Amino acid sequence: QEYWNGWVRVEDGTPPVAEGEDNSANVFAICGGRLKIMAYCYISEGYDDDAEKDLSGWAWCDCNMQIDGDPEFDDDYQVTHWQPLPQPPQTDKTESKCQ
Repeated sequence: QEYWNGWVRVEDGTPPVAEGEDNSANVFAICGGRLKIMAYCYISEGYDDDAEKDLSGWAWCDCNMQIDGDPEFDDDYQVTHWQPLPQPPQTDKTESKCQ
């Protein structure tokens, strides 16, 4: 469900995850009023015997503003909206690289 200008409310759905994968593609996400690049990932934390609770589940992971960055689970992110990243432009191989 599109919310506004391509943004999807998290209540309306999360980014799709391909079969056999444990994370979505990287997406734009609004978290704490800031624009981030994130992925929706399955985190396997195991079972807490004392609490008798499975700690595994789905969570938002930060990609450190890298379009193709690896998702990192390092906080309890409260994402409100997300949208897919656009396809990168076709570039001429003679263009200089950005490093």
